[in-house]
Amino acid sequence: MSPATRRALAHLATLACAASIVAACADPDGPTSAPDRADADPTPDATPDTSDATRDASDAADAPVDVPDDALLFIAPRVDPAGGLWPLLVHAVDADGAIDPARTGRIAIEVTVAGQPRAVEVWLRRGVGSVTLEVPPGASVSIAARTFDAAPVATRRLSGPLTGDDLRWGPDETIELTADATVPPGATLVIAPGTVVRADPAVNLDVDGAVEALGEPGAPILMGPGDGGPWGGVRLAGRGVWRSVFFVGGGEDAARVFGHSNSQPVLFASPGTSLELDAVVIQDGPGKALGAQRARIALRDSLITRTDTGGELERTALTATRSWFLDFPSIGAAYQDDDNDGIYLKDALEEGGAPVPSVLEDCVFMFGLDDGVDHNGATLELRRLWIEGFTHEGLATSTGGTVAITDSVVTGCEQGIEAGYGAPDLIADHLLLMDNGVGARYGDSYDWEVSGTLTVRDTVFLGNREQAVRDLVLLTGAPGPPGAVTLDRCLLDDAAAPEGQGNVTGTALLTDTLLLDAPSPGRGIASDGDDPGLQTGRPR
Repeated sequence: MSPATRRALAHLATLACAASIVAACADPDGPTSAPDRADADPTPDATPDTSDATRDASDAADAPVDVPDDALLFIAPRVDPAGGLWPLLVHAVDADGAIDPARTGRIAIEVTVAGQPRAVEVWLRRGVGSVTLEVPPGASVSIAARTFDAAPVATRRLSGPLTGDDLRWGPDETIELTADATVPPGATLVIAPGTVVRADPAVNLDVDGAVEALGEPGAPILMGPGDGGPWGGVRLAGRGVWRSVFFVGGGEDAARVFGHSNSQPVLFASPGTSLELDAVVIQDGPGKALGAQRARIALRDSLITRTDTGGELERTALTATRSWFLDFPSIGAAYQDDDNDGIYLKDALEEGGAPVPSVLEDCVFMFGLDDGVDHNGATLELRRLWIEGFTHEGLATSTGGTVAITDSVVTGCEQGIEAGYGAPDLIADHLLLMDNGVGARYGDSYDWEVSGTLTVRDTVFLGNREQAVRDLVLLTGAPGPPGAVTLDRCLLDDAAAPEGQGNVTGTALLTDTLLLDAPSPGRGIASDGDDPGLQTGRPR
């Protein structure tokens, strides 16, 4: 391993040494400090909760889990013959080949690199996990019965404005960006399946035209650092389509920091941009995964993990479907006030004077040192989410706008859902709020004005250690105004919860898919005549 590669790995190890970059944990030259972010957020969150809720969730997720070899699916790009960082996506699948969300915990897989077998740990989060390996030059990688060869290919070095043949990359070559490169307005960069792109330290790709990165499940595209340190990112000012692409080790350009966590996005969508991300993996970098201003982003079947945050989007319409947001900033990281959210959505994109809602469906948010979904003035529709193990809120709402969340699980957080400062309207319907410090909160940890509303109906509260519902505005030291909190037709195991219409006090009995079991109290009390809690079951 060259000294330059060691320095790159050591830098990334400050974020991901616990699980994600194997060689960095084994033999780094020593940690390299990330840019100073001490004053990045002018409104830091309160001291993290010391209750058992988050710790219990983390302990369970870090415990070994037994997954048969034939139930593991491995997806990875080709191995660059020059070596370097190589990401591996792991799915635990059921008999039908679908992701098995019952699989959460730590597994060991045998990986052979350059003929040397070793055990590599991967943390699964509801059936999905990943790891980043350091592969020596010329080495192949074997996992189970599959071999990823490092077949010799040509290397093309590019920088500056791209024209002609330089707008077509791959498939049988490695592209090395030696300095910032630009796709001019009106031009389209096409990246073929199986292409490997390596960028020198803090180097960026600016797309003023368009990009079509069309990887395939069996031949993904890789964009990662070269032999020298983390790279920068991709700034899009036009249309971008990215399919089956791995982004690893990005977000290092200190001149392009964005947002209140003060780090560079690996992918940044400029105003007016349309960005499509399908089967994309963004992992193990010093920056945030996504950034955007007044843009549209569609995210499907993707994984974002072990980055500063999953993304910070301003006045942007996000549609996220069947995607995983995991472990921010890394597995086992010590708490710092650095806004390590799963996703942060600030204000709403407007069209015709009306806000465009962001819609998140069938997504998983697990483990981070701030909030799972952090809302600040946007308009959100959240359906069938699993939110678990965040140091502060599973869902935090503030400033204004409307957030509707339905048929979702929030568990193992300091507070499950929160209608916080300003005037957000939070509507929660058919949730399971389980094993948090507080299930639902009106008010927050700032002594600021709170004038929004919290409506919770048809919801099951179970095992929230401090309170099922907390109605307290720190500015006044009193509950919110009359009518601010509505709690109707819920099943609560906390007799001290605020009164409401049709609520039942009792301890929920749940099936293996977290629906109310036949002998449970509260059956049939929901406003639709059905049971409170989840409408569609989720495996434990």
